[in-house]
Amino acid sequence: MRVLLIIPKFFYPDAAPVPELFPQGVAYVAGALLAAGHDVTGCNISYTRTKESAPELLRRALSRKIAAFQPQAIALGGLTPDYLFISDAIMICRDLAPDVPVILGGGIVTADQEFIFSNLRPDFAIAGEAEIPIVELLAAIETGGDMGTIGGLAFWRNGGPVLNPARPESKILPEYALPNYDVLDIEEFFQASSHYDADSVMCFHPRPRLFTFSAGRSCPFRCTFCFHSNGSIYKQRKISKVLEEIAHFKEKHDFNCFIMYDELFSVNEARVREFCDGMRALKMDLKWTCSMRVPDVTEDLLRDMKDAGCPSIALGLESASNVILTSMQKKITRKQIEAAVTAVEASGIGLRGAFIFGDPAETPETMKETINFILDNKRHIFSLGPILPTPGTSLFNNALSKNIIPSKKEYYETLHQGVFYNMTSIPTDQFVTLLRGGSDAFSDTMSLGHTEDLLFLVNRPARDLDEYPRASIVFKIQCPYCGEKMDRIYNYPKEANVDELISSLNDKRYLTCSSCSRVMIAKPGSHKSIIVNVVFEGRDVPTYQSLEKGYLDFTSAAQKSTPIENSR
Repeated sequence: MRVLLIIPKFFYPDAAPVPELFPQGVAYVAGALLAAGHDVTGCNISYTRTKESAPELLRRALSRKIAAFQPQAIALGGLTPDYLFISDAIMICRDLAPDVPVILGGGIVTADQEFIFSNLRPDFAIAGEAEIPIVELLAAIETGGDMGTIGGLAFWRNGGPVLNPARPESKILPEYALPNYDVLDIEEFFQASSHYDADSVMCFHPRPRLFTFSAGRSCPFRCTFCFHSNGSIYKQRKISKVLEEIAHFKEKHDFNCFIMYDELFSVNEARVREFCDGMRALKMDLKWTCSMRVPDVTEDLLRDMKDAGCPSIALGLESASNVILTSMQKKITRKQIEAAVTAVEASGIGLRGAFIFGDPAETPETMKETINFILDNKRHIFSLGPILPTPGTSLFNNALSKNIIPSKKEYYETLHQGVFYNMTSIPTDQFVTLLRGGSDAFSDTMSLGHTEDLLFLVNRPARDLDEYPRASIVFKIQCPYCGEKMDRIYNYPKEANVDELISSLNDKRYLTCSSCSRVMIAKPGSHKSIIVNVVFEGRDVPTYQSLEKGYLDFTSAAQKSTPIENSR
C-alpha cells in the first residue's frame, strides 16, 4: 500500500520553522512499513519558510502530497501537545482524501486512547509501540482481516468505538527494522538547524548535523508528572546493535553529533561503560549526550563518558526541596543532587538540568529553596518552568478530579496557548512572580559574549515549500568565561530584510560554550558591525573562516558578495 506519514510541527499553530529534534518514532514506523513492502512518503512542514499561517501551510503541503502520491492510507501521530496539529491534519485529510483511512498513533493515543479516538475520530488508533500493529492493520485492511486480534488497536464497529486489549510488553526490546529517515527527508532538518536550536547539544560542532538513537524505551520509575509514551515496562536493546546502527547512519547521513533518546540512559552502569567502549572502538569524531538519573552519577563514570565523546549530560532535577521531591515520587534527595553536581564539576563534563515548579505540595518557601540552589550553582545550564499536568499521570488525574482542569476537551483544545494550571495553594499572581523572579535572577548571572564586528548574511535557495530564500547569519563569538572563540549560525526565520534583521540581532538570546559548557548571552549586532551579504548554493552554510576569506577575495566562483550599508 501507499502510506503517507504526517510529522507533527513543533509549536503549532506558530508557522515559524522549529528544528529542535527530528522525531524518531515516525522514522521507526517508516522503517517497519518499508520492510513489510509498503511504499512510504512523508509530509513535514516544520522547517518551511512561509508567509502563510501554519494551518494554511499544512493544507498546501498535504494537498500537494496527496495529489502527487495518491495514498491508500494516511498515518500520523504525536504527543499530547500535538493535539491541535493532529486535529487540523485529520480535518484536512478528510477534505482532500475522504475515502482514505486515517491511522493515529503516538503518545497522545497511548496516554488517553478512548477520549482521543472518540474525540478526533480517526478511522484507527494504535496505543503503544506501533511498528508491529500498523503492519498488521494494513494487512487486515488489504485482506478484510479481523481487526479484533490486533493488540492496542481502536477501530469503529457499527458506529461505536472498539478498543482492543494492549499488546503484551517485554523487558527485551525487539530488534525492529532500522528507522528510515530518507522518506521523511531528514536533510531538511539538517539544513534548517542552527546553534539557536537545541543549542546545548548542537554547540559542540560549528555546523551541527544532529541525530538521535535509542538504547531503550520507557523508564522504570513512576514520577507523578511523567507519562511514558513507549509503554509501562522499561525495555532495553543490545548495545552492540545500537553501535551498529550508529555506524550505519554515520555513513548514510554524515551526522556529527547525536542524542541518546532514551528517557533514562544510565539505569545500568555496565551498559553505559559498554557503550563508551564501543564508541571509542568506532573511532568516529562524534559528540553525544544523554539523560541520566541523579543517583547513577559518579565522577569516574562521567570521566569515562567524556573520554568516549560525551561532553555534556542532562539530569532531571525537578526541585531542590526534599518535600517536593518526595511529593513527586522522584526517589532522590537534595543531598544526592548536590553529590551529582559535585561529580559533574570534578569530571569537567557539562550539565543541563531542568527544574519544574508547581507540584501540589509547592509553597513559596520550597520555590525559594530551589531558586537559591540554582543561583548557587549558576555555572550550569538550568531551565525553570511551571509543571504541566499530562494525561496518563496521577498529577493530571488529580487536577481533573479537583476541577483545576475544567474538562479534558478544554484542556486539549487550549494546550497550545500555554495555559497554566495552578495545583498549589499559592495564589497564581504570587506563583508567577516568584517563578519569573527566579528565572530573571538566573538570567542576570550570565555574561555577554563578545562578537566579531564582521558578520555574514548567507542566502541559500528556497527549498521545497519555502516561499522565500533561506537566510542565515554567520558570526564569531568569544566565550566571556573561558575565552573560547566559536563559529556560530543563526537561521533568520523570516524573509531577509536588513532593518528587521538588525533589530533581531539585538534581541537577547543564549548560546552554550563548546569548551566550558556555560551559557552566555548572544547579541551579535553592535554599532560597529559590518554585515556582508553572501549568495551560496552549497549544502552546508560556509564556515566563518571561509566567508572571511571570501570577503577579502570576491573572485571565488562559489559565492558573490555585496556589502550592505551599515545602518547602525
